[in-house]
Amino acid sequence: MRIPFQALRAFIEVVETGSFTKAAENLFITQPAISKSIKELESLFDVKLIDRAYLPVLLTDSGVSLYNLGKNIFTIEHAIIQDLTLRSQAKVGNLTIGASTTVASHWLSPYLVNYSIKFPDINISVVSGNSQHIIDNLKKCEIDIGLIEGPVINEPDIEVREWQKERLLLVTSTTFMSNTLINDLSQVKWIMREDGSGTARVTDEYLNRYHIKPRSIVRVGNNLAVLNLVYAGLGVALLPEIMVKDGIKENKLQNLHVSEHDNFIERELNWITLKWRNESPIRKAFKELIFN
Repeated sequence: MRIPFQALRAFIEVVETGSFTKAAENLFITQPAISKSIKELESLFDVKLIDRAYLPVLLTDSGVSLYNLGKNIFTIEHAIIQDLTLRSQAKVGNLTIGASTTVASHWLSPYLVNYSIKFPDINISVVSGNSQHIIDNLKKCEIDIGLIEGPVINEPDIEVREWQKERLLLVTSTTFMSNTLINDLSQVKWIMREDGSGTARVTDEYLNRYHIKPRSIVRVGNNLAVLNLVYAGLGVALLPEIMVKDGIKENKLQNLHVSEHDNFIERELNWITLKWRNESPIRKAFKELIFN
């Protein structure tokens, strides 16, 4: 058995206006159509809903029960319409962003502030980890979008779009070494990120390019820990310029390079999404903010 919702709507309107005539006017139908709807409900359930001997409208016990239950349906309908309308306008909802540790720590904040000002009722969650961790989360639909360092390889379901460029500098403490030559870089300790990190991948490429085989390597889980070990004089590291520029300016760090033409390494910061997943208005609004 299915409830004819147009008939139920007519019944609710009659009860709330207390008049068949007013109900017909509000629903833009004729009064006979209202009467027909009430009779349809009464016939369907084999009950009387309205005592027609009384004016204004007097409900039977069955009519009272149907009204109390039925009005909730249209309250929910109104809430659904309001909620989905706001979501279509990116005014309410949730956004989960996956960001590599460098992006989360140094690049993301101003975008989150601007987005929150423009869309104050959107709930934002940020999941941070190395680039591979963010890719894995995206594939499991645990995040809506990802912002990572470097390329995405052998992932046909992931759409990749370059967001901006980032420079990395080879640095060490000013108290650690000076007049560094390429041969010396094989004799010192290298401080690196863990496997799966975008910074670790770039460092490996750098070592291979210049045929550097570090004497020993220390691996840690985030760039801030790498930087602190560099400041402590443990060794050398390749780190984002945004993290080390103040230390260089204050003469606490020095920028090493193997040639006068290789003062820095440049890599892509990329926006990643799933190709098959529909782009919600909330994600679209954040995407426009990121790229504009």
